[in-house]
Amino acid sequence: PSNAKLFLSHFRYRNPKLLPFSQAENIPMLDLSNMKLGLNSVWAIIAVHTKHRPILRLNISQNAVRDYGVYHLKDLLSSPSTVELNVASCQISSLALEKLDSSLSRLQKLDLGAASGSSGRNLLGPDGTRALSKLVDSSTHLESLRLVDNGLEGTGVIELGRAFGRSPSLRHLVFASNGLTPENCAAFLQPLQNLESLDLSGNALGPEALPGLVAFFARSRKLRSASLAHTLQPPELLPAIAEALRANPSLATLDLAHNPLEATGLDALAVCLPDLQIESLSLEATCRNPQTNARLLRAALAHRHLRVLNFASNPLPILEDSPFQTPNGCLRELDLSACLLTDSALPPLLDSLGHLSALQRLALANNLLTELSFEGLFLFGSSAPKLKKILLSQNRISPLHIKSLEKHLASKSDPSKTRASSELATKLSERQKLLERLNHLKTQNENLQQKTESYKTKTQICKADVLVIRS
Repeated sequence: PSNAKLFLSHFRYRNPKLLPFSQAENIPMLDLSNMKLGLNSVWAIIAVHTKHRPILRLNISQNAVRDYGVYHLKDLLSSPSTVELNVASCQISSLALEKLDSSLSRLQKLDLGAASGSSGRNLLGPDGTRALSKLVDSSTHLESLRLVDNGLEGTGVIELGRAFGRSPSLRHLVFASNGLTPENCAAFLQPLQNLESLDLSGNALGPEALPGLVAFFARSRKLRSASLAHTLQPPELLPAIAEALRANPSLATLDLAHNPLEATGLDALAVCLPDLQIESLSLEATCRNPQTNARLLRAALAHRHLRVLNFASNPLPILEDSPFQTPNGCLRELDLSACLLTDSALPPLLDSLGHLSALQRLALANNLLTELSFEGLFLFGSSAPKLKKILLSQNRISPLHIKSLEKHLASKSDPSKTRASSELATKLSERQKLLERLNHLKTQNENLQQKTESYKTKTQICKADVLVIRS
């Protein structure tokens, strides 16, 4: 009974519109993810809900369904109304795909990958490439397919790429952490013409994959989003890819995080960046050279179209001059977490960021900031017209100061609350000055005590000398 109550509470939390049962014609979403369910439990719950109404979107990820469970769910999933299915980390193999190929012909979105934070996976293996090719060929409505850490490798990957190219509806493909090698990369990408987003992160693509990548980016006129995180091992690969991206006006989102690009690749990207139409750029953990990072930051923040920039885990120096060539009125989110920012490096950076009139979110977490930076952050939050969030976790700033800053940013639209927040900030600043004065007085007191002890020791020595002389 206790387990049943716990399950019911989780179920109600994830499916608030299902209990009590509504009278809608269908169930928009049934979420059973990560509920530690077995085959019989999943089957029974889905059977109860599909008895009278079809399920549009079904999520049974991170449950031990396995191949046998998928086989028994086949009849329940064959409804023409089901458009989305998530079976990530359900411990299924290629056998399950062979049983489902005809049942999923009307699906629009299918997730067979590994769920975030889950130790389980769907090991499809080399045989899974053939089953997936058959499934994609039979699915006339499939728009999004997610394949993460499925063990897809070998020559079957090339045939799988051809199946993706034959699909009339496939627009979004995630093929991360699979067996895409430099040798089969070009053949895999060559048929892909109509994709709008492609994720190849986690595939070790060396210099041999460069011609295929360059040709793909040069001809993919519909591509809006591309992820190459954890893929470009030699830094020399980026200049050629940047040149190919320059000829692609449709690309709006680019992820190059966790690639050792260093000075060679980042300088080439900085040169090509003004000609790109990118709106979201991720360069997390790409270079350890502070001067190179400063040059790229200047180029990125001066971009006319950039709205989101992730520059975390890249050390930054003290910016002696402004990092902007021209004010950027489009940037909304900026992530400078783990950039080794100190109290002395923050003021010139904030002065430069003051030009960003559209900035809504600034992440400064996991840096080396202390209470001395609070006043500058508070003034910056007051001057930025649209700023709503400043992340300061894992710094040396007290939770009281962080909470007061959050309240101030949340109440900028209310004049009365703004005045109260300003008064609170003034009191906190005065409190900080008093604490600093108290620490200074404590230091002076300790010095005086040390001098007193020294004088006492000298006095005792003198008394001993006097006794010796008298004797």
